[in-house]
Amino acid sequence: MPVSLQSWNTYSLINQDRNFFADSLSNAGTGYNAGVEITLEKAFSNRLFFLLSGAVYDSRYKTNNGGVDKDYNTKYNSNFNSALTFGKEWELKKGKRMEAGGRVLWSGGMRYTPFDTQKSIEAGRAIYIQSQAYEEQNKNYFRVDARIALRKNATKFSWKLSLDIQNLTNHQNPQRPYYDRWTGTQGFGYNTSIIPVISYTLDF
Repeated sequence: MPVSLQSWNTYSLINQDRNFFADSLSNAGTGYNAGVEITLEKAFSNRLFFLLSGAVYDSRYKTNNGGVDKDYNTKYNSNFNSALTFGKEWELKKGKRMEAGGRVLWSGGMRYTPFDTQKSIEAGRAIYIQSQAYEEQNKNYFRVDARIALRKNATKFSWKLSLDIQNLTNHQNPQRPYYDRWTGTQGFGYNTSIIPVISYTLDF
């Protein structure tokens, strides 16, 4: 795994998700993932289905660049995640069907590296504590999505009117923290709030 050439730097490409690292790298780094996942599924029958899954895992990396010989958490080492997806269908009159379902997500929060407050204030930007790479963790992630739809099947065409609501409970899930250079403090951005989506589909 590509890592920084600098022994004090804990950068590894294993944690990269956006932007670019503008420096030379070495392929000395390593990483591993280990865990177990369990899934329980009810296939669609009697107009009902559900899928329940859960996993516990550990995700770590080493730089092997002459720095501290340590297994660091990766950014994605949330330790657990779980999901429930379900749906139900009802037969109505005149060839119509009502559908309802949803999804519940619950997982550990993403990890991040804390910054040195005093050094960040002096530099006017975030100065991270490299020796504590990804030791801090966001709050657990939680989201509920819901869906309800009315469908009509006819001989020559069919239509569907549906309402999807993402983040039904409007739960505020924090993203990675950022350094506010105006206040010298750490702040958090948040994922999207409740989002309703209405759609109408006509097939012929």
